[in-house]
Amino acid sequence: MTRKQALIAVNVATLLLGTTGLFGRWISISSIGITFGRVVLSSIALFAFCKYKGQDISIKSKKDGGLFLVSGVLLAIHWITFFQSVKLSSVAICTITFATFPLFLTFLEPIVFKTKLTLRNVMFAALVVVGISITAWGTDVGSGNFMGFVMGFASAISYAFLQLFNKRFTIQGYNGMVISMYEQAMVAVVLLPVIIASGFHPTTTDILLLIALGLFCTAIAHTTLISSMKAIPAQLVGICNSMETVYSIALAFVLLGEVPTINEIIGAIIVTIVVVSAQLQKE
Repeated sequence: MTRKQALIAVNVATLLLGTTGLFGRWISISSIGITFGRVVLSSIALFAFCKYKGQDISIKSKKDGGLFLVSGVLLAIHWITFFQSVKLSSVAICTITFATFPLFLTFLEPIVFKTKLTLRNVMFAALVVVGISITAWGTDVGSGNFMGFVMGFASAISYAFLQLFNKRFTIQGYNGMVISMYEQAMVAVVLLPVIIASGFHPTTTDILLLIALGLFCTAIAHTTLISSMKAIPAQLVGICNSMETVYSIALAFVLLGEVPTINEIIGAIIVTIVVVSAQLQKE
């Protein structure tokens, strides 16, 4: 995959991920239930596709097996806090706070993979945070919106660490579909005891929405995103992935009637400028 192809792949995946917040509004079950439903359907679909393509799905070592389990826990935390943020506040607040994860990636990737920490990427990540800060300005600490911010940041931090695991797996030679399949299967295993204890009672509409969420916004989107890391740095993937915020706000406005505030609009504009600038830069 070339750099240009990787950037196209990241943008397609980000557009699909931009619809995720809408499902958090449309599906009536809990955040844990949504996460469990999507990963069960997605991991089954990925397993079937891997077998169809004759893809090697073996785990190379016991260490890798343990790392897949840890990455599954991180993915579970990421999605549960993401959907909880949507339910507590709005799609805009959730996705804009989640968009801070490139800041964490910018500093974590050089530490873990000994890559170069460039001033350019630091500036891009800092500008993303400026956009988030403008969005959050004036939020009442005791409000649901504030807790939405807290959950959004928790989602961002866990996602940043997850991306480092994904980068390692790609370096180790694992296929993107295989990585997604194992991580999402691990999420299902981790959440199964909670689901058994609390119950899982989706309506027919919920099931149909979970199928769409599991196939398009989970299996396809995450596989595409992970695969792109073979050609471009995780830092750049993270910065580009911030466009999820803009897509989400636009879709929430059109489909949910959630009118963004002036602060949210300014924040989205800043994020858009940063992402476009990052993609136009030469490595």
